Amino acid sequence: MLTPRNNEQEVLLALYRYTMLTVDQLCALLHDQPDSMYQTFGKMRKRNWVQPMRLAFLRHNVKGWVLTKEGLPFAFGLTKGTRVGLLRQQGNPPG
Repeated sequence: MLTPRNNEQEVLLALYRYTMLTVDQLCALLHDQPDSMYQTFGKMRKRNWVQPMRLAFLRHNVKGWVLTKEGLPFAFGLTKGTRVGLLRQQGNPPG
């Protein structure tokens, strides 16, 4: 199983939280440059973790990025609440 790198982890968590973001929005959110963001999306797209969606209501052929079915488990596994929830058993009180 592939492990996402640090930049990929941040993108996966942002897309998991906000569902769909453009490159400009992600650059503002993660304090990154568009060139490195496009490189990250290229790698993640090859792994089929994300896919672009055309946003026809915006100018200049802007694309929004969303998680795919394959990328969702990676993003879900990175969330802190999930890790704690998986360790907790159903009958035990949180401690």
